[in-house]
Amino acid sequence: MSAKDEPLAAGSLEREVRAALEVLSGALVTATPTGGPSLASGESGLALAHAYLHPLFPDDGHDDAAHDRLARAMETVGEEATHPGLHNGFAGVAWVLEHLRESSDGDDAGLAAEEALAELLRDGTWDGPYDLISGVVGAGVLALERMPRDGAGAMLAAVVGELARRATTAPEGITWTSDPEWLPAGVRGQRTAPYQDLGVAHGVPGAIAILAAARAHGVAVDEATRLLDGAVSWLLAQRLEGDARSSFANDVRPGAPAVPARTAWCYGDAGIASALLQAARARGDARWEAAAIDVARRAAARDVAAAGVIDAGLCHGAAGLAHTFHRLYRATGDAALGDAARRWLAVTLGMRAESGGVGGFVSLDPVEGRRIDDPAYLTGAAGIALALAAAITVGDAAWDRPLLLSAAGA
Repeated sequence: MSAKDEPLAAGSLEREVRAALEVLSGALVTATPTGGPSLASGESGLALAHAYLHPLFPDDGHDDAAHDRLARAMETVGEEATHPGLHNGFAGVAWVLEHLRESSDGDDAGLAAEEALAELLRDGTWDGPYDLISGVVGAGVLALERMPRDGAGAMLAAVVGELARRATTAPEGITWTSDPEWLPAGVRGQRTAPYQDLGVAHGVPGAIAILAAARAHGVAVDEATRLLDGAVSWLLAQRLEGDARSSFANDVRPGAPAVPARTAWCYGDAGIASALLQAARARGDARWEAAAIDVARRAAARDVAAAGVIDAGLCHGAAGLAHTFHRLYRATGDAALGDAARRWLAVTLGMRAESGGVGGFVSLDPVEGRRIDDPAYLTGAAGIALALAAAITVGDAAWDRPLLLSAAGA
């Protein structure tokens, strides 16, 4: 059977995954998130996890929990999620509503979010991040999910237009500049001046993935293609030479040396490889595809101890790597990527304690750097559960669209 026809995990690994999932299933039903209604860390993110866990554990109450959490998210989104971001604002709540098609009396529950985002894009006054987590790229993810609803295509075209407005032409191609103020102080590090970000979560690879999706859907094709070609050219020019630990750094900063990135979804080679592969498939470019697979294989071969992974969440942890390599394996059939996915699954399971945490998993707060009990989608137990569930099933893990690991209609 092909990579698409059989679960990633089999035998003893599958049994270990199921055992961990059973504990996580019960823990998540009663967990209390700290992120209000948000997708990344709040009620709507947990609702998404419940919806995907329900078929595996139909007697654990996930169906009711999903409805209850979404109801709470909808009640509070206007008060607590005034930011337009996908992961930390109202766009993410709208994405979950659309993905799960939760509405009442036939109403379009996500229309208000679409209209608010469309207005921001239309008047050219969105001065915040262009990125996936909080900015323009994230709005594109919502637009993709809402297609073919009226207005969704126009919204995605507006995302392409906004990326065009913000783009910078460089000798190597097209790129986008980030402001250090867009990042929380705790993760800003030495970024004190405008720079180019190389992470999927906050940077150029995220823009590449959304442009590839726009082109694949026939939206703003000429502009999306121009930006995509220039951005991939620029990104590939940033590859580190020689025997650097990774193919890419975290960022490009004037006057600063390029430091090899850790291995993760949010930053580093695994996430970048996924974005490059989507671009290659959208353009039918064999050279880009070869580059994407080369980057992915190099990331897959990196020693676990050297990867910089210290917890299990989707964003920067072991489960995120397991799922990213899983997606790459399903897309390419490359055995080395499947082996890497299973290896990182085993690392994820090895991080689970018999007690404590959420279902045995304790997370690292990326801002404050302290260990916390975190039930969240992006950094905590809900995301871990989703990655584990994907490893033992063959259905589409479409919950990963907010990570740009897959796209609606793909």
